[in-house]
Amino acid sequence: MKKSITATICITAVIAILIIMNKEAKAGAAEGISMCEGIIIPSLLPILILTGIIQDSQCSIVFEKLFGTVFEKVFRLPRCCSTAVILGLMGGFPCGAVLTQDLYVRGYIDEKAAQRVMCFNFCGGLAFIVTAVGSVNYGSTKTGIILYCVNVLSALISGAVTALFSKDKIINIDASYKHLPLSDALVKSTEGCVHSLLVMSAYIVLFSAVCSVFSIPEYIYPIIEITKGICSPTSIPLDYCAFFLAFGGLCIHFQLMGILRSFKMSYFRFFIYRVFCGVLSFFLMRGYALLFPESISVFSNVSHTVVEPYQVNTGLSVVMIIGCAVIIFDIENRKLDTTRKV
Repeated sequence: MKKSITATICITAVIAILIIMNKEAKAGAAEGISMCEGIIIPSLLPILILTGIIQDSQCSIVFEKLFGTVFEKVFRLPRCCSTAVILGLMGGFPCGAVLTQDLYVRGYIDEKAAQRVMCFNFCGGLAFIVTAVGSVNYGSTKTGIILYCVNVLSALISGAVTALFSKDKIINIDASYKHLPLSDALVKSTEGCVHSLLVMSAYIVLFSAVCSVFSIPEYIYPIIEITKGICSPTSIPLDYCAFFLAFGGLCIHFQLMGILRSFKMSYFRFFIYRVFCGVLSFFLMRGYALLFPESISVFSNVSHTVVEPYQVNTGLSVVMIIGCAVIIFDIENRKLDTTRKV
């Protein structure tokens, strides 16, 4: 009851602030809508629809034959997961979760397999990182390609780590009869992707409005809303950018809550793996910079002067992440206690 009262007071206070600071809230919401219209929908909608068609149709059999054995041996996952993971890492943040949920709903994988896939099937899309982040923000396509490769590598390493602790039996279900004709797959994929993007856009608009009112510092913004935080006028050092892209931002996390709940995955577990992938990406990017310093200085437009503010405020960012983890862990414990009492 106390938790509900606190939440009600906080939400009411935010509503009041949005009404009082109407001008700032409108500007933030408008910026969020513009971002969805100019970046999110054009870059993600076609990719989401096409990846959905591949998974729902017999095209997915090609991925299973090419990569299925690798997924069984390296990641200890059913062959059908290869399609969802490869297309998810290519498509972008919501794509992997949507495809993983689809496998679970259709009975291809069980809850445990879906939870393990979502520990690492999370990455910024190829088009977003290479184009929006690399070419536009850093002025170099090569920068975007390297950032994308670093994020994919950290995700795959995380998947291999989950396999080390997994003792679940691999169950391959021959569900080829469930594959849809291309026309039906197109209709199903389009309807599902439109709904997913509407939800995603709504979260972006909400977070943009709230962040504009509260004047969130630039160095924290990527942790809250990744798209606007990364595509900011002030260039972020590449190692920090790699961390933020792998972490994904709380706005993306909230978008996936419903999907995680559908196969009973705790947000705490998902959050821990996001931090793990972020730290891994950070050190992979820093390692690349040490091995190829000339390459970094040539193709990156990030000067050394912008690194200093991040070094000064790194502690605050880490404290905030740890604080979030503590809060999430506390909520999970309360849920367990409530379940035991019932």
